[in-house]
Amino acid sequence: MEDKLEFKISPDLIMPIIKAKIETAIIKAMGGHKELIDSILEAYMSQKVSSEGKISSYSSDNKFTRIDFIMQQTLEVAVKDALKEFLANKQKEVAESISRYFASKKGSSELIRAIEEGILDSLKSNWATKIQFIPNK
Repeated sequence: MEDKLEFKISPDLIMPIIKAKIETAIIKAMGGHKELIDSILEAYMSQKVSSEGKISSYSSDNKFTRIDFIMQQTLEVAVKDALKEFLANKQKEVAESISRYFASKKGSSELIRAIEEGILDSLKSNWATKIQFIPNK
């Protein structure tokens, strides 16, 4: 009489183990996790992008590396935030300086010149000019 030993294993138990072994073999063949991540990151950061940070279909638009674009955007935000904070702390001094400038002869003449140029430029176009005389009541 022959004894048979049956040993059944659920596929739900085996599949994750097999999947993990395959992933490990692939990563090992590619040099390991660190090297794989490093190579992907290097390719991503050195990819050429447009001034909007996107890959353009026109290669001539892709002038910047992605890392240059990200650094430029980050620095721009940092500078704007620092300047806003500085000006908020110096708001009174800035307002006084602006008042002094426009109270000076040079400042008032530049203000008058800017107003004159604005009026003259608007008079060049019929669409931008509206002059109305309203008598005092």
